[in-house]
Amino acid sequence: MKRILWLLAGLILAACSGPAPRQAAVPDEITVTTSNFRDADPTDWPGRSPDRYPVHGIDLSRFQTEVDWPTARANGVNFAFIKATEGGDLVDPMFDAHWQGAGAAGVRRGAYHFFYHCRPAAEQARWFIKAVPRTAAPCPRCLILNGRRFPPPARSAATGPRSGQKHGSLWTFSNAITASAR
Repeated sequence: MKRILWLLAGLILAACSGPAPRQAAVPDEITVTTSNFRDADPTDWPGRSPDRYPVHGIDLSRFQTEVDWPTARANGVNFAFIKATEGGDLVDPMFDAHWQGAGAAGVRRGAYHFFYHCRPAAEQARWFIKAVPRTAAPCPRCLILNGRRFPPPARSAATGPRSGQKHGSLWTFSNAITASAR
C-alpha cells in the first residue's frame, strides 16, 4: 500500500512540474484492454475497489524477473511504470528487458527513479537521464521517495536534509528532467 501511495505522490509531482515536454507524436487512438484479473484473497477496499476502474497498470523492477508481456497486455495491463535507476549509481538490472518487452507488447510505459535524500539531486537526475531512452513514452517519468534509510545515509538523521532542502532537491531533479526532454 505504501508503494502505491509513493507512486501516486510521484505522479502528482510529475504533473506539477509544468507543461509536458514535447516528444515524438503518440498515436491519438489508445486501445484499452479490459482487465481479466482474479484475486484469490481480495482486499476489502473502502469505497471503489481497483477492479472497478477501467484502466489498469503495473509497476515493476528487478524483483519481477520474467514477465510474459503479450499475456499481461491481453489480460488488461495497459501501462507499466518501470524502475530505471536508484540513487546516483544504480541502474535496475531488469530495466532494459522490461522496457523493451513492454514496448513490444504495446504496453504504454514510463520510467521511475528511486530517489535518495543523501545524494545530490542534480547527480541523480543526470543518472536517470543517461539511463532512460529518449523515446516517446506516453507515461510520465516519476520519482519514488522513500522515508526509510536504505542504503545508510552519508549523514545521520540529526544532520540529514531538512524539509526545505528536500523540496529544493525535488525541484532540482524535476527541472533537470524537464529540461532534458526539450
